Amino acid sequence: MIAIVLLAAAHKSSSSSFLLPIMLVGFGLIYFFVLRPRQRKMKEQQAQTKKANVGDTIETIGGLRGVILAEDDKYIVVATGGLPGESVAQPTTMTFLKQAIARKVIEDDSVETGGNNTLAPEHPDADGSAEGEGSEK
Repeated sequence: MIAIVLLAAAHKSSSSSFLLPIMLVGFGLIYFFVLRPRQRKMKEQQAQTKKANVGDTIETIGGLRGVILAEDDKYIVVATGGLPGESVAQPTTMTFLKQAIARKVIEDDSVETGGNNTLAPEHPDADGSAEGEGSEK
């Protein structure tokens, strides 16, 4: 694109008639590839904010996960920790702007840690030892 603009600048007679369409095409590309996706993402986040109600589990834009305890027009109160299945005895409450809600967490979306570790490979032996690690039977 820069080469076309430089080429148009070299020809003084047609530079003004050639430069305007190039600039319009450039602004059009910026609009469709940058501005429209950003507007769509903002609308989706606003919809997520409106869907969250008291008692829902949410995730904030900072990565905090908790349950909404109270809300008003501008703020929400979120409880973290002390929830069922967690080792913290007492929950911590924090106040956030409603705009800080990134998404509403669906129950199936939570991470399950019950016995299936995907980071370590499963061993076929009952005692957990693998062949070739120096243990002979």
